[in-house]
Amino acid sequence: MATQASFTIRQVAPEQPEASTTEPPVEPAEGQATKRKSVRNKRSKDKEEKKKSRKPPGNKWLQQKIPACRPVWMAKHVFVLFMIVGIIFVALGIGFVVTTARLKNDTVEYTDCRAVNLPDIVAQLQQTDMETNFSINPECDVCNFSRVRTCEEYLCLRANLPNTVRMGEVNCMCEVSFITEDDMDTPVYLYYSLHNYFQNHRRFVNSWSGNQLRAEDLTDTGTCEPLRQNGSDDDSGSVFLPCGVIANSMFNDTLNITSNTYALRWDRADISWQSDRDTRFQNNNGRETIPESNNVQPKNWQTNISAIENSLQNEDLIVWFRVSAFPNFIKLYARLYVEGRGTLPAGNYTLRINYNYPVDAFDGSKHILLSEKSWLGGKNNFLGIAYIIVGVLAIVSAVVLIIIHLKFSRWKESDKDYLHREH
Repeated sequence: MATQASFTIRQVAPEQPEASTTEPPVEPAEGQATKRKSVRNKRSKDKEEKKKSRKPPGNKWLQQKIPACRPVWMAKHVFVLFMIVGIIFVALGIGFVVTTARLKNDTVEYTDCRAVNLPDIVAQLQQTDMETNFSINPECDVCNFSRVRTCEEYLCLRANLPNTVRMGEVNCMCEVSFITEDDMDTPVYLYYSLHNYFQNHRRFVNSWSGNQLRAEDLTDTGTCEPLRQNGSDDDSGSVFLPCGVIANSMFNDTLNITSNTYALRWDRADISWQSDRDTRFQNNNGRETIPESNNVQPKNWQTNISAIENSLQNEDLIVWFRVSAFPNFIKLYARLYVEGRGTLPAGNYTLRINYNYPVDAFDGSKHILLSEKSWLGGKNNFLGIAYIIVGVLAIVSAVVLIIIHLKFSRWKESDKDYLHREH
């Protein structure tokens, strides 16, 4: 009997590759430290850059990306804008002119007013024995002993006397009668006016001392050339107080208006600018800080500064130091009221002058101005005329531009759509 063979099939697992006994190369410790150091440096550098950056946050408001109105100006828009501006300016100008035209004022010249105290003046002149002791300066046209009739002639004569001749202090008084044609609402502002007087000269404007006017340093005359001190130029003489050309040329006529019918009241307080009183002439120490020694009054002054009312804070002095830009100017002298009335009635009045200020040397003239005031100021048409001119120019420009556009422009109305496209 045949024997059967049995076979057993055994699955043999695949051989696994032997694990490598070699380990990956290890980076040296020095290299790892260098790498970590570079990473830290980079991070710190990024932080520093963020701190130094001035870039605003990325919101739309700060980046100016919010929706905005971006009008496209067409010819018709410019025309309408110019027309509106022109009409507004013309209307304002007409309103200003009408407002100032309603104000009333009167001007009176008194340059050649006749002296009322002529006998005293002639007697004083005769005491000098003029005709035998000296001759008059030939450059003075009115300086003649036999022709002295007006206060201006008298001042000119005194100014040209030789140093050997001395005259007493005789003030020339004169009067001028005038008529006002219209009633004026009070307060009526009284101004004095000088013509052909150039206060805007550079040396004139710069010749004053702020430290003196504020009583901080009464000896400070460094900016007062050419009138710093009396005597030599080696700082040994007495200083002028106040020093400078502006102070020396201060207007010193005394004005007064009288009436035979009405009682007039004067108000001379606060006639200067508030800003001048609080800045350039601010003197907290008051009159006690003005010594009477080691200083002299300016050459053209008749009295020392310590004898003047309010001393360096005198209202007339402050008004005079507000120099004018034009040769013909006015400066406020007083406000005038009528007792028991709200107006200054039309009628006859008399101007009395203590005549001290000569103007013949520069061919000038002196006047007074009586004027009302409105919310726009005194009677002056300059502002209204300026507004009207600007308005008319705007209207004319608008008409010219629209004519040029209609006649010469190749622009089509439909082309404006291209301006709104985003590129």
